[in-house]
Amino acid sequence: MDQKAKKAKKELFDRLDNRLVWTAALLGKRTAAPTVDDVYRLGDLIERHRYLKEDHDFLPGEVDALLCFHDPLEVAQCCWYENGFIDSYPICEILKDIDAYKRFPLTKAEQERRNEPLVQQLKKRLDENFAAYTASQMGKSKQELMAESESIATTQAAYEYMRNDFDYSYGLADLLLKLDDPLQYLAARWSLTFDLPGDDDDTIEEIIKYLEHPPNLSRAQEFEASAKEQKPSVLGQLNKAAQEAGQRPPGGHRPRDTDPR
Repeated sequence: MDQKAKKAKKELFDRLDNRLVWTAALLGKRTAAPTVDDVYRLGDLIERHRYLKEDHDFLPGEVDALLCFHDPLEVAQCCWYENGFIDSYPICEILKDIDAYKRFPLTKAEQERRNEPLVQQLKKRLDENFAAYTASQMGKSKQELMAESESIATTQAAYEYMRNDFDYSYGLADLLLKLDDPLQYLAARWSLTFDLPGDDDDTIEEIIKYLEHPPNLSRAQEFEASAKEQKPSVLGQLNKAAQEAGQRPPGGHRPRDTDPR
């Protein structure tokens, strides 16, 4: 085992020690007396702690996988339950089966590592959404644009703030990526009274976390699909704009007669 692997294993064992001691200490500090189930659970954790430190043959990646979690002992215990209380279980495989990276709290470092690619993916989608929205305005008359000026300003404010200033907490980008047009969703709930860039991240975070609940997400996706069906395609808007531009010469002048006769 190389030095890096030894260091990682020592870090895991230290954290297993800390979590077991912390769990036992919390049990003793409870206002109500511990129940028999509480004692049994602590006993199971003690056994899992002993097994991991003394008997488990760690496969490649298992140490690093458990170090991703705030409480690696609890996660290892859940893997053991999932495996039918049989030792020598494949930790990495079970972590995927139980969707552990979403079920259990991760360390701050792991949250940051997982969050950044999602934020960049979301920003790319916001760019695409804003480009499509801008293109959809091209074929509209001045009167139509004036009537929609508040909506246009709101959409632009939402785009610029989410693209450049919003501080994405772990999981928020992932929620917005469940929508094809997250910009539309945000703009529909935006307020120009936001003191941007002030302390409005909490308010925006609430708007995004609304999507955590499956019924809310389904409603947002259904609304998105309905709006997409009613809205003319961007290609259609561009074709219309191109046709009108071809029919209206610059400056409103009539075409010059080029016939030499």
